[in-house]
Amino acid sequence: MPNLSQAHRVTPNHYHCDMASRYRQIAYYALFCMIPAIIYSKALITICYVIIVIAAIMIQVQKRTFSFNKSLAALCLIGISIVLSGINSDNTGQWWHHTLIKLPFLVIPFAFMVLRPISRDMIRTMHLILVVVLSISAVPPLLDILQNHQEILDRLSRGQPVSTPIEHVKYSMFMAYGVISALLWLVYYRSELSSSHVKCFGIGASFLFVVMHLLAVRTGLVIVYASLAFFAIHAAWIKQISRRQVAIAMTAAVIVMYLLSLTPMIQTKLGYMFYDWEQYAIDGGVNYSDSERLFSLQTGCELFRDNLFLGTGIGDLYDSCFEIYRQQSRSDLVNYPHSQYIYQLAGTGLVGIILFIGGFLYPLTRKSNKYYYLLLALYINYALSFLVENSFERSISVAFFLAFVAMLLSSAED
Repeated sequence: MPNLSQAHRVTPNHYHCDMASRYRQIAYYALFCMIPAIIYSKALITICYVIIVIAAIMIQVQKRTFSFNKSLAALCLIGISIVLSGINSDNTGQWWHHTLIKLPFLVIPFAFMVLRPISRDMIRTMHLILVVVLSISAVPPLLDILQNHQEILDRLSRGQPVSTPIEHVKYSMFMAYGVISALLWLVYYRSELSSSHVKCFGIGASFLFVVMHLLAVRTGLVIVYASLAFFAIHAAWIKQISRRQVAIAMTAAVIVMYLLSLTPMIQTKLGYMFYDWEQYAIDGGVNYSDSERLFSLQTGCELFRDNLFLGTGIGDLYDSCFEIYRQQSRSDLVNYPHSQYIYQLAGTGLVGIILFIGGFLYPLTRKSNKYYYLLLALYINYALSFLVENSFERSISVAFFLAFVAMLLSSAED
């Protein structure tokens, strides 16, 4: 049998590397699919999770070495805070429901420890896909607003949001990150962009910024303007731009905010908001959106005061809220506390909130990461939303956060 030359000989190591590369490519495709899945298909989110985890397992089998990453591992504490809450949860069905939502926090970080390092091309492509998918998904709501303008205003005047592909607050959060991340690529990472990338990010950010104001979702708008202010001040602090430029930018932002506040969509939204608050002050505002949010926060604080150390148990949180709603003769619609912080305090107590905050914030200590500004923008987004939303109690919010934070923490530039 003729001898094979060294150039054509296939060794076991070469075979393993080739197979590992194929599995890594499959995991990348699944990660790309995660963005349209978040907007259009919850079932596809689960499929993407499964593909990423299986690909990571197969890669691990091939290379047989494991690189532990503390920042990724810290994210597991978010899931652990819910799992441990089963200790004092009598309603195991509800506890299991919440555990399933947080299950990705216990699995995906370890998958990305295997998939590391993630290349800059991968990170840039993910953000491009985000801007493109969000822009495409925003076209139907925009056409609805243009074609049924008066009907939309009437709905806003009754506290009903504009129809969006997914729940409107989460949609506005994702759009806010799309806008801010696109601007960060244009300002901080422009050297990594081609001319077509620059146009895509620029046009996409502008389009999404306008649509956000037409949708008039307060959470997303607060996140956008707070993020813009933060990064403008930060740029001046590190002397990337002058203080004069910051002053000009801030003045322009205030003028833009004022002009946009004169639009019918924003004015109608603000009018309903103030009316809602008045009703809450008069009689509790039963069945009004903001009033119900405020009452849910009040309920959460009351439950936390009664269960300081371990909370009610996450499985029993709904039943505990229901009891208070029944005592106060509120509507039949029982709400969990509309704040992730208060939700965590009420359901898991001081033990749970310490695990949650520690796991959530620890990755921000990795300031050496080249894409730290993108990571910071994502954290500002979610940290602000946690004030008025229990964002991690929705599978799409968990999927969006983990897809980007795990990818950024796995950067090859770290």
